[in-house]
Amino acid sequence: MSVLAPRDAERVLRFLGDAEELGDDHAFTPQLLEELGKLIRADEVSYCELDRVRQRDRYVAMRPGDEWQETEAEYWEISNDYPTCHQHDSGDFRALKLSDFISLRQLRNTRIYALWFRPANIEREISVPIPSPPWHTKTFVLDRYFGSRDFSERDRTVLDLLRPHFARLWRSADTRRRLRAALDGLDSASEHEARGVIV
Repeated sequence: MSVLAPRDAERVLRFLGDAEELGDDHAFTPQLLEELGKLIRADEVSYCELDRVRQRDRYVAMRPGDEWQETEAEYWEISNDYPTCHQHDSGDFRALKLSDFISLRQLRNTRIYALWFRPANIEREISVPIPSPPWHTKTFVLDRYFGSRDFSERDRTVLDLLRPHFARLWRSADTRRRLRAALDGLDSASEHEARGVIV
């Protein structure tokens, strides 16, 4: 792992402070993704939680102004060809670039490029997952358009440093959701029902 310059380390710490304030019942809001896009330059920044058993989205967030152009059906059609997904599913939760697995020239000759990347004008991508079971994946994806330079080792290091903090933020938001649901259940209960909540 490369070492961050002091200025970058300060920016990471500032981002984590902002992340604590920007989360709600979902830790990773469009506003948080906007801040992540300032930390690592990207043309599109997204976060998605996928149910890989039922093959459906559980939660998707995009940076304000970015567009989610693809459909669930398109993703599941090409998911077996996605090299970073295979590596993450194997339990390797490092930040990974497309170029770790395939050159740009090779990528342009693939089915996944024709169906997924080219229609979205994407040629560079880096992703980092929150450690999760393969049936409920949680992944940040940053993309750059045609003609852009690849993501750097500095970008990879930033995402690897953020990964444990992303996991903590997700757990905190999950606890908030569960507590809110429990309290809502108490509020809607009859006065004659004996109910309680253990936190």
